[in-house]
Amino acid sequence: MALPKQDYFRLEIIEKQWSISHDEVMYAVENNLLKVCVWLPICFVEYGKEEGCQFHTAICEHYEGLVGVRPKDCHMLFQRGESSLTHFLAVGHKQHSDIRIADEPQQPPLMVLERDLLVMNNDKEAFEKEYQIGTVDQQPAYSDHLQHDPYYSRKRTNGRRFVYSNHYRHVVYEDENFHLGTIQAKVIERLHNASQNGEPWIYGKVLLHDAGSQCNRMRDVFKSQPEWRNLIESDGKGHYRLRAA
Repeated sequence: MALPKQDYFRLEIIEKQWSISHDEVMYAVENNLLKVCVWLPICFVEYGKEEGCQFHTAICEHYEGLVGVRPKDCHMLFQRGESSLTHFLAVGHKQHSDIRIADEPQQPPLMVLERDLLVMNNDKEAFEKEYQIGTVDQQPAYSDHLQHDPYYSRKRTNGRRFVYSNHYRHVVYEDENFHLGTIQAKVIERLHNASQNGEPWIYGKVLLHDAGSQCNRMRDVFKSQPEWRNLIESDGKGHYRLRAA
C-alpha cells in the first residue's frame, strides 16, 4: 500500500534517509543550510520584523501551526537539549518574516526539545538538490515512527495505540494526530495518569480546575480540536476518561 506523502520529517528520519551523522545535520541547521520548524499550539502572536533588539509589530492574531526555528536558537537548543522560545520565523507568510508569542495577554514561552524539530518536505528536497544527496529506502509515515521511537512515551491497551511527546502537546491515538494547547495537554496528561492508576474516570469540573482552565465545559476547552471526542470519552454524567484507558 502506498503511503501518503509526508509534509514534514523529524531529524532522526532525515539522518537515516541521508545516511549522515547527527553532527552533520546539526551543522547544517545551525548554519542556516537546512531550515527546521516546530509546532506552535494556539496562542496570540505578533507578525512583523525583528531588527536588533527591537521587534516591529505589523499584525496581531491567534495562530496555531508550524513556525520556523531560528538558527541561533537551534545552536543553544542542540547544546542544552531543550530551550524556551518566544521568537520564531513565519512559515508561508508572504509579507512578514518574523513571528513571536505576544507579551499581552501574558503567555508562556514554548518549551522546545531537540526531538520536536521538523523539516518541511520542500526544504528537505531543496537541500537534497543543492547538495546532491540521495535517500535510502523510504521510511513509514510520521505517526508510525512514534511507536518505535525511544524518546516518545507510549501506551497500548486492548491493542489501542496511545503515544505522546512534548509534555502531551503532541498525541497520537490509533492513527490520528492531535496537536494540543497548554490546557488541553494538561487535561490529557491528567486523564492518562488517572488511567495508569486504575481510576480513569474524572469529574469534568475537577479535571478542568486542575488543568488551570477558566472554562467550565470540556467542549469549550477543546473547541480548536473538532475530533476531540475521538480521544476523550464521556459517561454522560459529567465524568471523562481517555478512550485509550
